[in-house]
Amino acid sequence: TINAHNTSGDVVTGDGVYSATLYNRLYGNICGLAAQVKRKPHGAAGGWLIPDGTCGSLVVDNVSRHDMTGFSDFGTAQSEFEILPVELISFAAKAVENRFIRLDWHIDSDEDLSYFVVERSSDEGVSFQVLTEVQPSGNRYYFEDYEVVPNRNYYYRLRIVELPEVAKFSSIVVANLSANEAEGQLSKVKLYPNPTRDIFKVEFDVPQTRLRVFLYSSEGRLVRSLDISETTTNFDMNIGTLPSGLYLIKILNSNGILYEGKISRM
Repeated sequence: TINAHNTSGDVVTGDGVYSATLYNRLYGNICGLAAQVKRKPHGAAGGWLIPDGTCGSLVVDNVSRHDMTGFSDFGTAQSEFEILPVELISFAAKAVENRFIRLDWHIDSDEDLSYFVVERSSDEGVSFQVLTEVQPSGNRYYFEDYEVVPNRNYYYRLRIVELPEVAKFSSIVVANLSANEAEGQLSKVKLYPNPTRDIFKVEFDVPQTRLRVFLYSSEGRLVRSLDISETTTNFDMNIGTLPSGLYLIKILNSNGILYEGKISRM
């Protein structure tokens, strides 16, 4: 039987689940590493174990653990190895073929990772819902969200749960589907004349807005770029001053890459 008391000395009752905080005051062997609550059954000869529950504070002079049951002898122990934080190197969201949204993220190491929780919001990040948990499996991860509709922004974040059960959040990324493309109106792109001596034209069968155009040499060097902010179904590009040869053209809209192709300068 566990008898719990409040600060006034009154006995309080509950479901037998409790938190414990140990305040170490007299110690001389602190090594600067994370500390854990330890316990062993009262009067037992067995070794010390980390009890059930979830980790609270890891500071050596204020160590806590939550959601524990049963009584025991308590103590603290510092980690033999330092727990290093998991570093999120990149996290991105993009629409794929205008059918779903794909999340990609990259971490430095999964050595001290417990798991990820993928969360989504459709109210500008005010509230989030859990989509899935992702277990450690290396440095690179992805998740594909098919439960999306056109013309709505979706906000995503990662809850990164590190050992021992300490959580932090990533930054928020945003992606959406285009209504026109989602309704089966994927834009067809026409590029002519090809080859050309100077000016070539690009035409779309669906109006496009906020385009970015990049032209690369065959060695991958950027030689031309163009930003188009207004809605349009065509534009011209002049490559008459460039050397003869083959060039790669890449056209992006707000959903990602709209078109990639080649243009030859005679």
